[in-house]
Amino acid sequence: MSMSKNEILKVQAMIHHAMSTGTIDEVIELAKDKLDIYKMEMMLGYGTSISNKEFETGIEILVQYEAMNNNIGFFKKAELRAQLILDYS
Repeated sequence: MSMSKNEILKVQAMIHHAMSTGTIDEVIELAKDKLDIYKMEMMLGYGTSISNKEFETGIEILVQYEAMNNNIGFFKKAELRAQLILDYS
């Protein structure tokens, strides 16, 4: 359950584009909304309407955005990724 390097590069490109067009707030909000839905459905025991790939992408959007804004490195990104997975699952 991890993203390939190519998928991560696509997420980074999407974030750069959203930042340059001023739509980054909507992208982050949509990622958080999907992750909240995933968490709620899992807590209720329904299964989930969000695929594992969508979950991974939502987490990666938040990690990469934080990395770009705060210039964090590999280990901090790994730590943040693990924390977000715990928070949203």
